Amino acid sequence: MKITKKKPDSEFLIVGGGISGMAMALLLAAAGRSVTLLEKSAVVGGCMQRFVRDGIPLDTGFHFTGGFNHGLPEMLAVLGLHDDIREEEFRTHIFLADRLKKVSFSTAGVKDVCDHLCSLYQDEAAAIQEYYTVERRIFDSTPIFKLREKSLSEMFYLMDEDFITLDDFFNKENISQELRTILGAVAMCHGTPPCEVPLTTHCRISFGLTDHISRVCGGGGSFISGFQREAGRMGINVRTGVTIAECLDIDDSVCHRVRLTDGSELSFVSCVMSLHPMEMLKILPASMISPHFRSRISSFEESCGFFSLYAEITPPLPDFRQELTSWLSVCDLNKILKPGNSTESGMGIVLAHETTDDGRPCQTLTAFESMFPDETARWDKTSTNRRDEGYAEYKARRIETMKAKVTQAYPELRNKLRVMESASMLTFRDYLSTSGSGYGIRQKIGQHNLFGRLPVNNFYAVGQNAILPGMLGSMVSSFVIFRRLIGENSYWRLIEQRLGKL
Repeated sequence: MKITKKKPDSEFLIVGGGISGMAMALLLAAAGRSVTLLEKSAVVGGCMQRFVRDGIPLDTGFHFTGGFNHGLPEMLAVLGLHDDIREEEFRTHIFLADRLKKVSFSTAGVKDVCDHLCSLYQDEAAAIQEYYTVERRIFDSTPIFKLREKSLSEMFYLMDEDFITLDDFFNKENISQELRTILGAVAMCHGTPPCEVPLTTHCRISFGLTDHISRVCGGGGSFISGFQREAGRMGINVRTGVTIAECLDIDDSVCHRVRLTDGSELSFVSCVMSLHPMEMLKILPASMISPHFRSRISSFEESCGFFSLYAEITPPLPDFRQELTSWLSVCDLNKILKPGNSTESGMGIVLAHETTDDGRPCQTLTAFESMFPDETARWDKTSTNRRDEGYAEYKARRIETMKAKVTQAYPELRNKLRVMESASMLTFRDYLSTSGSGYGIRQKIGQHNLFGRLPVNNFYAVGQNAILPGMLGSMVSSFVIFRRLIGENSYWRLIEQRLGKL
């Protein structure tokens, strides 16, 4: 008698509905594969989500991006989202609070930034030029940003700069403390201190943001709405409020069936996990987790988190422009970004145009200041809306100190901030990420991140903890693994279909 194997529910199971999971689902579906995406929250989007207060839309974790002139438009075109994402002009400043000094930057690219800093720090012009020369070379030599790179095997070769930290480079060039703070300020956008981050990792993130930083009209909501449309059009099965509870039928280091937290079961060919490494560790079968693998995951250290303040600027400012100011309490990014130093902090201050539900234009301020878990440790075992008066008092004090810091950088905003909401690391932990950290794990030198195939041989890891943190790094990780999963012929067929032939 002929035995017919039951067809799996989906060829691919995606676990985690943040930007990486959404990108992976769209790529696989565009290549003609059947896809199910699981998201444990009530809605997809992760840190791309927005929320509304008093009719005003506000961003949770996505405030700006680089990449619009280096790869991002091609990625969006392949995903079918090119028409959904519209960039808006955005400028940047650095405010050194201990010196009451503000340094402003042009939006015209790395060369103009380099020339501007050389004019401000003439005695260190040679070191500044060397830094930006190295930064550009590292970025240009990174094939993962190039969708048309022919050889996948060349995507992960190591450079000499992989073996030194950002601080090592600054020390070698004898760069002053103030200047190294300005050159390294983008560390606030990846969360790893200069004494730990490989020079390559920092430069890959810094170059994109320095060369062309942008806001996105509609924030992360533009990505989510575009994904939902494309998911419906291509038949992606999106299931929210559920994730994997147990892997079933492990055979020869593979698993093709899981039980979900709602009690149902799903079968599949391959599974892609866009989760924090500690969450993956909880899901993977204990029998397949070696002591070495468990130790490797346990050795990862979290980046800082943020206390966020959301406010409307009222009455509106004349000559208002969208911009980011990085407020730094001291010219020492290691003190700001390493745990254990609660006296120093860094804060991003984002001014943005928004439109209310009833069509009224308004001006918003989102400020997010670095913090670590020890600050709210006494409320660790509590959940949102179930915390005591002490927590409310803590938040009220935090809001007032942040408002004072904001008006230090923007005196014109004094008495013009109508605070609508605030959130600590605990809020982010409860709603968005396992640890509440802003960028997942710290990207430390010599660290072997969790990326690609997992101990269960048909399970794969992607996301902001894999290659680079943030929206762009998360998307890149999905493109790389997608290419491996479907093979070169199918990859190039999709690339040529969406981007045209070379």
